[in-house]
Amino acid sequence: MTEEINTVKSFLEGCYSRISNVDYTLVESVLHDDFVFDDDNGHHDKSSYIYAFLPAWEALVSTSRLRIVSIALCTEKIDGRSVVLAQWECDYSCKEGAMWAGVIPISGEKYGLKVLASFHLLDGKIIRLLQRADDYYRHCGIEREVRRYMIAQEDKAKTLTERNPSVCE
Repeated sequence: MTEEINTVKSFLEGCYSRISNVDYTLVESVLHDDFVFDDDNGHHDKSSYIYAFLPAWEALVSTSRLRIVSIALCTEKIDGRSVVLAQWECDYSCKEGAMWAGVIPISGEKYGLKVLASFHLLDGKIIRLLQRADDYYRHCGIEREVRRYMIAQEDKAKTLTERNPSVCE
């Protein structure tokens, strides 16, 4: 295996195989200072990913199991960066009392996700992770509740902006 593939594999094993107990030391060690994470639901820089995104998942999940289906180094670099493509499946169980976004109960539920991702590496570290998973919310049976929650959040933000236009400056 190449160094790039080993880096990505270490990341997956330190993070997704143990979502309930993330190896933050390992994860932080393989992420570039300018790391960016993009998925279907948002965008995170390194700090946001490590201190907000991962802990939010960690708070929900009691156990997880990772199966790396495929992992390969692309033959050509993109913008001088090595690219590793990976596909994995992750099964996990939610903790008792778990609530998505603090409002939607997912306590004790068991889920399985299929994920495709490209990892861009610079200087031996992951600088960008572009990840796409099957429809998580539909898969979890909470799509309608999540949609209502997101619309309410957008309405709240719009109302705040209308009351205080300087927020957007």
